[in-house]
Amino acid sequence: MSKLFLSIKMAWLSLVEHRRRTILLGSAIAIVTSLFVLLTALATGVLRTMTDSAVSITSGHINVNGFYKLQKSSTAPIMLEYEKIAQVVKQTVPEMDFMVQRGRGGGRLVAQSNSADAVVTGIDAANERFLRDGLHIIGGRFEDIATRNSTLLFEKQAKDLDVKVGDMITFKTETVRGVVNTADLRVVAIARDVGPLSDSNALTSIETLRAIYQVRSGVTGMLQIHVKEQHVAKIPMLAEHLRQALKQQKFEVMQAKGVNFWQKLEDTTSEDWTGQKLDVSTWQDEVLSMMWTFSSLRIVSTLSLGILLLVTVVGVTNSFFVSVRERTREIGTLRAIGMQRGAVARLFLVEAGLLGLLGGFAGAALGTTVAWVINAVHVEVPETVRIVVLRDTLQLIPEGGTFVQSVIIMVLVAAVAAYYPARRAARCKPIDAMSHFV
Repeated sequence: MSKLFLSIKMAWLSLVEHRRRTILLGSAIAIVTSLFVLLTALATGVLRTMTDSAVSITSGHINVNGFYKLQKSSTAPIMLEYEKIAQVVKQTVPEMDFMVQRGRGGGRLVAQSNSADAVVTGIDAANERFLRDGLHIIGGRFEDIATRNSTLLFEKQAKDLDVKVGDMITFKTETVRGVVNTADLRVVAIARDVGPLSDSNALTSIETLRAIYQVRSGVTGMLQIHVKEQHVAKIPMLAEHLRQALKQQKFEVMQAKGVNFWQKLEDTTSEDWTGQKLDVSTWQDEVLSMMWTFSSLRIVSTLSLGILLLVTVVGVTNSFFVSVRERTREIGTLRAIGMQRGAVARLFLVEAGLLGLLGGFAGAALGTTVAWVINAVHVEVPETVRIVVLRDTLQLIPEGGTFVQSVIIMVLVAAVAAYYPARRAARCKPIDAMSHFV
């Protein structure tokens, strides 16, 4: 242990003596580390936004979806006698935090000057904890959705329809029995967009949606199950457990598929059966089409960081080769007074590791600080970029684990880069090294 402490001390003195090289290499390592922290924080922010948007607007952590076929040729997104299914959920998933019901509908919204296709979701506003907290209302009040024949639109929809709070729009759809029905809805609130999930989604009360589709009070579209935070990692296992429990209670349950609800709705239309089937899905299933955003960002980040790390390795290696040449007589003196080859190599490796530690720590601190500043000033992004970051402002989430990971990576990268120069230094013969002139 004393040899290691001695190597650290000598490495520190060497870094101080060659401060110009230390500052240049340390700055390069710090820049790479800060970029690593920022890109990781951006990816984490996108994933967090995707998760929050999914579990507040379109999905719970786990969902029980209803599919009902009155005729073989058409499928309706409804669930009969949902109270019985909810009871099975409560008994099977003790990890549940809370559960909400949602109605599903689709049709066309018609305003005075424009119209647009839309997915209309029926909600119980009083119990929508995540939804209420997750939406940024820019006009009207969220609570007013509980009023009969009212609706909440998102910013892009309101702009496309050219409506504002207080205006009337008409929702036109087809009921389960194939009858075209319409309802006049008053816009009581407008919320800020939350990426692609809100592009064609409108909200109304569950009672209003039941009236439009002419179904009784025991009918809904889906049950959204939100689990406690400490159990989020177990969501796939909990979903499979719930699927088996529903089967044991004699419910017809569909096989697990890695597609979202609307794809399943389209697929079931061509299947030869009538009656009701249930499907259990997770939030990842419901936003599968959006995961390309996160995956693409990860790939680009990994490639960029790989190139930067390669440049760092080349730079550190060349610098230490130069350092070994400049310090040949110093190495010869150390060898002449009894320092073994392993100790010489260890000295250079410790010096490189110490350089990586200092540069990595400074870069991680810089990247974390920049992320906090960006979050604090709410940097707005262009509309084209919102497709990637899924929000109108940048959200960077630096995590403590990333901070530590980035520093460790830089220490290892610096040590690996100095390995061959260290071996070269260790192979120097004392007599040749001491007679060397730079």
